[in-house]
Amino acid sequence: MANKTKTVVADKLGNFNTLGVKEMNIPDVPEGYVLIRTEFATLNPMDELMFMGKYFYQLQNKTLGIEGSGTVVRSGGGALPNSLLNKRVCFMAYGPNSTGAFSEFCVTDARFVLPIKDNIPFEQAATMFSNALTTELHIRKIKKGNHRAVIINAAASMTGKSLIKYCCYLGIPVIAIVRGEEDAVSLRTCGTENIIVSSNEGWLDRAKDLSRHLGATIAFDAISGEHTGHLYELIQEPGVVYVYGGLSTEPCTINPMSFSPRKKLKGLSFMKWWCCLPTLKRIKLCERVEKLMEDIFNTNYCATVNLNGVKDAMATYHTRKTDNKFLIRTRTN
Repeated sequence: MANKTKTVVADKLGNFNTLGVKEMNIPDVPEGYVLIRTEFATLNPMDELMFMGKYFYQLQNKTLGIEGSGTVVRSGGGALPNSLLNKRVCFMAYGPNSTGAFSEFCVTDARFVLPIKDNIPFEQAATMFSNALTTELHIRKIKKGNHRAVIINAAASMTGKSLIKYCCYLGIPVIAIVRGEEDAVSLRTCGTENIIVSSNEGWLDRAKDLSRHLGATIAFDAISGEHTGHLYELIQEPGVVYVYGGLSTEPCTINPMSFSPRKKLKGLSFMKWWCCLPTLKRIKLCERVEKLMEDIFNTNYCATVNLNGVKDAMATYHTRKTDNKFLIRTRTN
């Protein structure tokens, strides 16, 4: 096997001109980790936040890419890594000794690697964590709290659309908040008519009326900033807002006059939840979302680029994110 890998590297955070492909040595694989020959990676909001230096988990070795798919070709030792050897997998590049997914080879913590069935294309598996499994976490919160209706922002995102389709599949109404009419158009094929455009005058009052009518007692916040406060105002009592993203990169703000002893604000970390799950339960979850892959979790990409195209894709994604999901072909031979 080769001892070199072509990898997308950022020499300076936030500067697109410093993005480029470099040939690097494939690092040693520590115990508990695996080496993956990657097939595809995807460009996610987390990738952009990490590149801009605004995400709590910083780039390792200046290499980019947090999610992808491929085949495990080496184990660093341990029962879990050894069990994954030669398996087709989806993965997240996570852990202090990990390297980025925008590369021919990636080293990552085996806890963030899942075997996939032969009928699941590598292209779709590349979004398994950020899309299907993140949505599964949201659904679990909805079911556990016996919530009748849901409110989400950034609803035109990939995760937003998946949650809408999953809730429609389960018969749970969703109030979908988007920024503009273009985002609203892209949502209408997902099965919800409860779309609120936040750039329209009077949107908050309309959203409050809809929330009261449907009895929405849970909300998922992907943006933070003032958007957290809006969701807190919108949910009915007793209700909860889960903050799972920070697209605005701003602190969560809530009007103190909105505080209620019957409303809660909680953080929702996929990473922490995933680390606490037993290995068998992770595999069972993967098997469940695989069954729904075609109908609910199928990802539509705007374009496929190779490693040399990542720089332009990142710059394009930075200016517009809705319906602008890039698939990256990482394998070069």
